[in-house]
Amino acid sequence: MDEDLLCTCSSEVEKALRYLEDHINSEEDYSVYNSAAFYALDRVGSDEAKKFLERYHVSERLDILPSEFSDRLPFLAKLANKYLEDAWSPDIDQSPNLNYFSQRLKSVQMSKGDFSLGDYNPSGPIWFLVQHDSSANSVRKAIKHFVSMFPRDRERIYSHELANAAIGVIAVSEVSPDTYRQELEDITDWIAESINQLLDEKSDIYYPTLGYYLMALVSSPGDYSETTNRLAEKLISEQSDEGYWGKAPEEISESNGSHRTTNLHLTGVVTTALIYAGYGPKIPAMEVEAMLEKKTREYDKSKPKFVTTVPSTRHEERNTDILNYAGKLISETDEILRISTLRIDMLYEEIIDKIHEDSLEVRILTNTGKTSGSRSKLKVAAMNELNRRSEGNVKEDDLIHTRFVISDNEALLVSSADLTREQLHEEFNAGVFTRDSEAVGSAIELFDNMWEEADHRGQQ
Repeated sequence: MDEDLLCTCSSEVEKALRYLEDHINSEEDYSVYNSAAFYALDRVGSDEAKKFLERYHVSERLDILPSEFSDRLPFLAKLANKYLEDAWSPDIDQSPNLNYFSQRLKSVQMSKGDFSLGDYNPSGPIWFLVQHDSSANSVRKAIKHFVSMFPRDRERIYSHELANAAIGVIAVSEVSPDTYRQELEDITDWIAESINQLLDEKSDIYYPTLGYYLMALVSSPGDYSETTNRLAEKLISEQSDEGYWGKAPEEISESNGSHRTTNLHLTGVVTTALIYAGYGPKIPAMEVEAMLEKKTREYDKSKPKFVTTVPSTRHEERNTDILNYAGKLISETDEILRISTLRIDMLYEEIIDKIHEDSLEVRILTNTGKTSGSRSKLKVAAMNELNRRSEGNVKEDDLIHTRFVISDNEALLVSSADLTREQLHEEFNAGVFTRDSEAVGSAIELFDNMWEEADHRGQQ
């Protein structure tokens, strides 16, 4: 471990981290059940996290249903994302095989977005899946279902429901805190109220659950400092002299070999929660400033931009923002380009070049109406050529009236303009360009639904 970082932690967190590393070194338990312990150690530069990724091999444990430890998988995913370039590879020999876990969890996702996991935590899969692709349809459906269901029953605070709410808040706060700010605050208000009631009643609560409560309070956009401090103080007061939480290893039955996993998991989650709450390593001011500058650049890159087409007039010079941004999206697309437009007589050559040079998949939705205007023959010819070059991926539907371009899962341009010279050069048009993952994901969902509907209507 990095002793310089370790000495900036609170004494309780330092003691817990030393306990975790000592016991992992002596027992070499690299089970996924203990992912939180390795994640906590990684916060202070321990090499154990990398050893964990090297030694854990999913193909030896294919009989394990990931729903049984779905709240542990996010820590595994965070470490894998940090250290492995192909962590989500479909190759079963890749260790750890996060794609395997992802597919298993998606296989139990219901049509409304929730997960059929029985008594196990149905919010754990959300937290895990957002580590891979927060804009995926499965994730968006799961988040929408989650924010709509809590708080559902304020009397059931002793059930799994409160823990599910806490883990869901952590997951959504990582990817969509602004989009769901009000919903997150409503849910966390309920969590905080319930926690205070449980603490007042001196209820016996599972330590990892307390850890998730604390992480949710810290992650949520609201201010829950009073409850956060109260919960942190409770956890700190119940830490053993050796640094762990829960029973001593020798007090836990070794009949099924679970003593190591149980102790390391409890201590790992609680230690991670205290790190979330500010008891962990302190980052130097210069690093904090650099991180804030990076976040600012990322925000500036993703925030929406208002774009226009303005013809040359007495008061205005010609502005072709929409054309420029459409061209930019076409050129930067790597895998799939989605276009909804009524007509095309510009940028079609660039699209054809991308299909030829980069094996790009192009999907174009258009209207079945009559083509008119000064370049009507070119519009018809361009669409026919795009249909040929894209191997039939131009679909017509008389309900189509949308105009937008989507580049992979990365960027979206919505405007009032078709991709024609009249509307990109000679008429007033306006729109919005964004890289916001929520907006891009919603646009993809709409496009794919229209694409499927065009097939259905075409068969009638």
